[in-house]
Amino acid sequence: MDGAPSVVRLYLEPAVDGRTRQSEPMRGPQPALDDTFKFPVSWDQLSGRTLRLELRPEDCTDILGEARIALAELDVATPVDIWMEVAKFDKERQERPELLISLSYLPSAGRMTVVILKGRNLYAPDSKDLPDPCAKVSLAVGERKPKKKKSTTKRGTSAPEWHEPLTWDLAEDEVFESQLVVTVVNCRAQGHPVLGSCVLGAGQKGPGGAQWRDMAAHPRKTVALWQPLRA
Repeated sequence: MDGAPSVVRLYLEPAVDGRTRQSEPMRGPQPALDDTFKFPVSWDQLSGRTLRLELRPEDCTDILGEARIALAELDVATPVDIWMEVAKFDKERQERPELLISLSYLPSAGRMTVVILKGRNLYAPDSKDLPDPCAKVSLAVGERKPKKKKSTTKRGTSAPEWHEPLTWDLAEDEVFESQLVVTVVNCRAQGHPVLGSCVLGAGQKGPGGAQWRDMAAHPRKTVALWQPLRA
C-alpha cells in the first residue's frame, strides 16, 4: 500500500442498515489502525451473516482487494484477533451462485450436523422468473449408498435463507472417507432443474475440501463457509 493512502470499508451481509463504515486513511506497507465500528444486529442474527472488508484507494471507487469471514466461525462473546488474507477483487465472484453452509462434528455422539444457512445469486437459466430453490443434501460414506435429506422450499427468491440443521450419524473413522453433495434445484420449474451444486469432503480440492478438513480438525466447532456452486 505504498503511494496514495488507502481505506478499509466494512459491510455486514445481509445488510442491517444503509450506513457506510470506513477506516481512517492508511499509508505504508504495515499500517496500524485502532478504529471501532458498530452494527445494530442481535446475537441470534450473527450466525447467518458475513463480515466483508474492502480495501480501496482513498479517493477512488475501485476495489483493490477484499476479505470475508462468516461470523458463525467466530466466538464473538470475547475480543479476538484475526489475520485475514486480502484476495484480489473479482467482480465475477460477486455474481456467481453460492451457498453458505456450516458444518460441525461431535465425536462423542458420532454425529455430524450440516446447516444450509442461505444462498445468493441463485437464478434459473433461461427464465426471467425467480426460482423456488430447495437444497438436496446427500452423504456418502465409502462405497455405501448415500443417505439423503433436503431443505424446505423457498418461494420466488434468488437469495433464500434456510438456517435448517440436517444431522447424520457418522463414526470418527468414517469422517475422512465421507463426501457431502449439496444440490440446489428449482422447484418452480417442471423436472426441478439444477441451479448449482457443490461437493465437500476431505479429498476435495478448493473450499469444499478446506471446510471439511477444518471441521475434522476442530470437533465441536461450527465451521461456516460460502461454497461456490457449479452447474
